Amino acid sequence: MISRQEYTECRDRHAVVTCWETSPGGLAPGKLLPPSGGICLTIQDQVTISPDSSQTVSTGIGVQIPDQHVGFIVPMPSLIARGISIVEKTLDPGRTEEVKLTLLNRGKEQGDMSTLEVVAKLIVTPTCNS
Repeated sequence: MISRQEYTECRDRHAVVTCWETSPGGLAPGKLLPPSGGICLTIQDQVTISPDSSQTVSTGIGVQIPDQHVGFIVPMPSLIARGISIVEKTLDPGRTEEVKLTLLNRGKEQGDMSTLEVVAKLIVTPTCNS
């Protein structure tokens, strides 16, 4: 289990999502945007991805998805505009580990991303049986 350093709760009318830093700067100010904005996910290191290549990156945060909810990771439009997508990711309830993303460059040019760049949002929603 990851050591939970800075707990932050993102509340909306449905759930409380608990987040914690797994590396410094993971929970930078402005990363939590309740209720409908989701949780902003940044990358922790500068990344360069060649065309038709992928790379798994750390977001610097861990999350706990509440019971009867599911988390969906959605790429930022600025990432998509550069030809970079995120391999589909769904986070199940009870999950308590660091969020890592696999970025895939489908473009024709090298994809450069800077440290702490927001690349995705985590949207948490109730499941149909809740």
